[in-house]
Amino acid sequence: MSHTSQDMYPTYMQQTKGFSSKMASKATMIAKTGAVVGGTFCGYYSQFFGRRATIIVACTLGASLIPLWVLPTSWGTLTAGAFLLQFMVQGAWGVVPIHLNELAPPQFRSSFPGICYQLGNMISAPAAQLSSTISENLDIVVNGEHRPNYGITQAAMMSVIFVLLLVWTACGNEQKGSHFELARAAGDLGSDGKAKQLEAGEPDVELVERPAAAKEAK
Repeated sequence: MSHTSQDMYPTYMQQTKGFSSKMASKATMIAKTGAVVGGTFCGYYSQFFGRRATIIVACTLGASLIPLWVLPTSWGTLTAGAFLLQFMVQGAWGVVPIHLNELAPPQFRSSFPGICYQLGNMISAPAAQLSSTISENLDIVVNGEHRPNYGITQAAMMSVIFVLLLVWTACGNEQKGSHFELARAAGDLGSDGKAKQLEAGEPDVELVERPAAAKEAK
């Protein structure tokens, strides 16, 4: 979502829409402002609405904003569309770090989210090259010149990404409010000095007794 909608956006504004590099840069900065606001807003309210629900709503609204992001010709309307689209893109991804943490096996919560994130970065790394290659084979006439059509390419790619993330998230689990502090650390021994052996069907999280001071404070 981020790489496909952001990496080639300045080039899209210049090549496909015909704006100057200065105006393309301004539009990019405004769009990134929308990303910061969206990530903060949706990340905060996911604490009340749930992680999966927030991601699903952000993907749905983001997909509906794609026409506003690519169809207009005026700078103001396109920039407004970019602000709103990035609000939803990072609105969805602003929830992902905590969602990954809550889904992580408690004993691996320090490494699991980072590994998942970097695998995603590896997979999405060619997004700019794919977008550029496809766009160069789709001509559009701008000011009498044949130029790459980044608009239709980005719209198609983002539509697929929004749908995939929505379906993937809807099929997952909600673990909002996971209590990592109650889980036994990896390799920790039980009160009997032996490693815990899990029974069939038993969850891999063992709750441990809170210290008396923590109980009193609560």
